[in-house]
Amino acid sequence: MTSRIELKGMKFHAHHGLYEIEREKGGWFLVDVSFDCHTSLAIDKDEIDGTVNYEEVYNIVKEEMAIPSKLIEHVAGRIHQRIKKEVTGVLKLATKVYKLDAPLGGPLEHVSIQLQDE
Repeated sequence: MTSRIELKGMKFHAHHGLYEIEREKGGWFLVDVSFDCHTSLAIDKDEIDGTVNYEEVYNIVKEEMAIPSKLIEHVAGRIHQRIKKEVTGVLKLATKVYKLDAPLGGPLEHVSIQLQDE
């Protein structure tokens, strides 16, 4: 059986931004990661070996969010690539990074980028 696992709303204070002041001061970001994986063994046997350990996914996101970048596109790409490379069992991955306080000159809930496998 294939299932979809989602980690939504992972919140980080990070130092991403085009402007130097953003990278110095930092700001708040959210990250969503969702992926398909096989879960039959986990469903039947209640064993972690039968699914993806999403603690591994969380730790990759946390590590990548700690590396300052100018663009959230770059951050999302790094997260996406590492999960695909390092987490066994991920079949179809979507990675979304939200920048909550983008300095665009007016009120704005967020700016986001989503990468997803086809």
